Amino acid sequence: MDKKPLHINSIQKELAPEEWTKAQAIGLRSMAIHPILSATGDPQILMALYSPWPGYFHSPWQQSFWLSLEQYLGDRLETLLSLPNNRQAKPA
Repeated sequence: MDKKPLHINSIQKELAPEEWTKAQAIGLRSMAIHPILSATGDPQILMALYSPWPGYFHSPWQQSFWLSLEQYLGDRLETLLSLPNNRQAKPA
């Protein structure tokens, strides 16, 4: 798993025609995938984002926002994983 975000500014240009048709049918035009990293920088999970606008994730403001969210979620995940076993949610 890569540690850097992946941005696809135009799904139409990046995907095969049959996949683009499926994406277009549900209104997807661009996407971004951000890894949520642990405190040591290891990828834990992926955050997949989709937009009906081409190039939505390309602007510096968008990239800064999603990077901040990625770091925040990584911190929260680290906190959850560090809880003692008796405090974690248990299935009913």
